[in-house]
Amino acid sequence: SFLSETVLETLYGVFAYCSNLSNIIFPHFILGDNFKDISFSEAFCGCESLASINMSPIEIDVNRSGSINLNKTFCNCKSLVSFSDVLFPQRFDRAKVTYFPGAFDGCSSLTSIDLNGFSNVYGNYNNLFNDCSSLTSIDMSMLESAKNLQKFFCNCSSLQNIKLPSLSEIDS
Repeated sequence: SFLSETVLETLYGVFAYCSNLSNIIFPHFILGDNFKDISFSEAFCGCESLASINMSPIEIDVNRSGSINLNKTFCNCKSLVSFSDVLFPQRFDRAKVTYFPGAFDGCSSLTSIDLNGFSNVYGNYNNLFNDCSSLTSIDMSMLESAKNLQKFFCNCSSLQNIKLPSLSEIDS
């Protein structure tokens, strides 16, 4: 594979709007290379036919110390049913995710999600689950603070169960 010996700094928009893409087979490669921050922003946005994502062959550089951006990463992945169908890269530290707006915006088949481990998101949560019309339950109990919650559950018409945190800080 042409990526097997490659070190990439970002996956920003790498498959954005490949609406008929139904499967991705990632080879082993290193992501980060001491790069301060890693962006998965819009990496799979608009991949309407993608039902699962396996990024486990990807290895995040062990020496990197920056944050991880998931801005609109899975937006409009209309075939994604469960967050457990997303396998993150090796050494992906959910606690390093600091930017999360619109990550699941328009994922109309998503039924449940557990955000365990995403405790350090200090940034924007806008539109996180906007138009997730099949979402029935969510566990948010690990959040330590919540900022910018506009349209957080907008048009989540099937939502029945929310496990809320004991927030020390709510903004917006």
